[in-house]
Amino acid sequence: DAHWVELGRTENNLDHLEEIDFKRTFMVDFQAETQRKLRFETYRMRDINLLEELDAQKFLGSVEVFLVEIMMARSKIQNCGWLIKDLLYPIVRIGEPPPGRLMVFAEEDTNAKQAINFKLAARSLKPTDLWKIRTDPYFVVNRTYVSVDEEFGEEELEMEPVFKSEVVRKTNNPHWKMAEMSATTLCGSNNDQDIIIELYDWFRVAKPKYAGEAVVSLKEIMKANREAR
Repeated sequence: DAHWVELGRTENNLDHLEEIDFKRTFMVDFQAETQRKLRFETYRMRDINLLEELDAQKFLGSVEVFLVEIMMARSKIQNCGWLIKDLLYPIVRIGEPPPGRLMVFAEEDTNAKQAINFKLAARSLKPTDLWKIRTDPYFVVNRTYVSVDEEFGEEELEMEPVFKSEVVRKTNNPHWKMAEMSATTLCGSNNDQDIIIELYDWFRVAKPKYAGEAVVSLKEIMKANREAR
């Protein structure tokens, strides 16, 4: 379905248990003022050699909920914080029981509230145009994530812009203002996740020109901050 984006998959139930406690967890951004809908789909394996191809497996049912429902379930004593929903199947006969039930539990990641503040500077930038002695640089911070190619089942590194700086005019040694964002926004609170910082040269009457990039991680940024003290 083009309206949905896959966030991840659990491990497989190779022991064929009727009640399964999946161990794999998923990180999802939560904002109380935003209605974010999630859909959980369940499948029975038909071909273990084609696990990446959902069309080759048997669809059992799905559950659609808002993320806020899962968060609110934590305050209910009845189910010990679990949100419990019946699986829904597209074609169900009247009076037929649901194909199963899905239980979802959410915990707040304390690192998600961690605010990251950093400044960037560059030295000896080379002009991107023969007629331009000094650059007008700005940078874009990109969060990275891995997606799976639906056709070939191959993993691909994707990136999503999460911050854009101001343009510093006419200098090859720019110093930008402080950048501020949460650890979740920057790298999904994953200290080892690649962060790609792209540098561009701004032009008044033309498109910006790519000037270079750097790949860092939150762990490297925090280490450099400790060493600088």
